[in-house]
Amino acid sequence: MTAPLEDLLHRAAQMAEQMFDKDGRIDPLWLIETAEGERHMVTTPHPPGMSSQEFMSALWEMMFGVVFKKLGMVRYARAASVVVVDDEPVIGPLRYEIALEADDGCEILRAVREIIWPPSGKPYLAKMSAIARFEEPPVEPTNGPLQ
Repeated sequence: MTAPLEDLLHRAAQMAEQMFDKDGRIDPLWLIETAEGERHMVTTPHPPGMSSQEFMSALWEMMFGVVFKKLGMVRYARAASVVVVDDEPVIGPLRYEIALEADDGCEILRAVREIIWPPSGKPYLAKMSAIARFEEPPVEPTNGPLQ
């Protein structure tokens, strides 16, 4: 029996925390599960000199167009650091978070872990937020997540 999708999300969150504790940052990471239950972790560092838009487009094309198909992915979880700007008339302070997502084609789970920057000492991750559940499967992007 396959473990619940929530377990895959929690495992990706643990992997992101280990990477953050070790390096003080994370490269986008993907935890890919096959029909046989095998799990593969793939990290996708941002290449120097590539814009964020170019990187995201190439990343989604590579993951959905090549890696997922090659591995026979049936579901995945991913973690990536993101910058959040509060949506206020005057732009508020930036927040840094680890965005987490798991997807099995029928359900999407999303959560975040805020990066805490104490006045002294090294940054750390807050506890994971509540998990948001979505029943609609995502549209597979062809040239990036927003198209």
